[in-house]
Amino acid sequence: MITNGKEGLKIVAETGGSWNWVLLGPNPEALPLAGGGAGGVDDMRECIRKTEDECDQANLYGVLRMEFGTGKIAKRKFVFVRASKLDDTWKAPERKAGRATLVGHGHAGALVGVMEEAINEFCHTIARVEVHSVDELTLELVLDKLSKASQADSDIITMAKYQEALTEFQKTVQPVAFTREVRAVEAVLANRAPKPEVYEAKEEGAEHEEKAAEAAAPTEGEELRPLSAPETASIILSDDQASNYKEGSLVICFSSSTQQWLDDGVVIKVLPEDGVHDQMQLTAGSIKVCYNNRKTFKWLLPEQIEQFVKPSGRPRPPQSLYGDLFKETHNWITSWHVRYFDLSKGYLQWWPSKEEAKQGCKPNGSLYLSGMEMNLEGTVFRIRTRTSQGIVYAFDATTAESADAWKAGLVAHEEYCRALAKYFAEKSGSGGEGDAVTEQINKKLDAEPEAA
Repeated sequence: MITNGKEGLKIVAETGGSWNWVLLGPNPEALPLAGGGAGGVDDMRECIRKTEDECDQANLYGVLRMEFGTGKIAKRKFVFVRASKLDDTWKAPERKAGRATLVGHGHAGALVGVMEEAINEFCHTIARVEVHSVDELTLELVLDKLSKASQADSDIITMAKYQEALTEFQKTVQPVAFTREVRAVEAVLANRAPKPEVYEAKEEGAEHEEKAAEAAAPTEGEELRPLSAPETASIILSDDQASNYKEGSLVICFSSSTQQWLDDGVVIKVLPEDGVHDQMQLTAGSIKVCYNNRKTFKWLLPEQIEQFVKPSGRPRPPQSLYGDLFKETHNWITSWHVRYFDLSKGYLQWWPSKEEAKQGCKPNGSLYLSGMEMNLEGTVFRIRTRTSQGIVYAFDATTAESADAWKAGLVAHEEYCRALAKYFAEKSGSGGEGDAVTEQINKKLDAEPEAA
């Protein structure tokens, strides 16, 4: 795994090097690695996009190896790239944050020359591209800059020649071959990050005003009766089978609010006797299930279990891990900030604080660990995954004991990602049981025809 910017620059500078672009943080001495890959301009743009989504004032520098044509007529050129997130919000004079951003932008601007000089020690760039919005970084813009900088080769600096060379290069990189089923599964699962362990799930219907009646607690003497049930249940349980559910049992739950089966549920409580729980009068044998990416719970009476719950055969996730880590961030300067992290169900997510995670706020970052590469040096570990868009993340656990615990947890959750992908791929291939995830996967498969 490439773990630092200097190593990344050397790879890009090599003829046929496995990366054709690299992005760095704003430090000309350390040249901290922000990301890299083999997909050229489009690949770099998506890496910048994801970085900007996670960082309000992203500031990155890098280089593109642009190759044109193949064989004896092939040409290669290097382009210096600077991408800094800048919009009109900082211009408002009443905004202190805006003025701070302007000052930071000025400091970052002063680094452009020295960053370009540092990069040129590895490869001679002949054109410069600076963008302040990720969508400005297009192949057309890069080709235009190159054509003007190298007029003698303008006849070969074309989109067709670039695509020809890129296609040939990517054949040599030899990426791992993924079936369309695996691609479809990962595309769906990567967007289903659960709420963190500290988040308190809401009763089903509480987040849907139009379904509020379903979540309302029954008045005294009323039975707990969901208003909307599935039309059919593929598995019918006897009373003895229903009583076999235990705390921690993995289940498929029917959501009355969305009218879908969700294969991510877990039984979190089984009542041994009658009693009042969550302001509801419940009988012995009632179960409480949490599902919908840990957002929602519902109570089920014993006679309702067979209608709303099925046993699930999906793999059991490893133990969750959570706490504070330092995260490397590339703003106007490269710096480290404390963030609250939650490692759960194959996802690593982080927030500015535990309180924001507990409130259910959107995480600053979310990383699905499928295909993870990891390197641990001292207490700092760097990771990238198939869904990280080329970003190489750096985290500092500060102690060897903590670093070892996070490393073991990350490895276990990456293995879980693979097992879960296999489970849903097989479930989809066998026709599935009609749950929401399988339906999404089948839609992805329908949109991607099988290769002839």
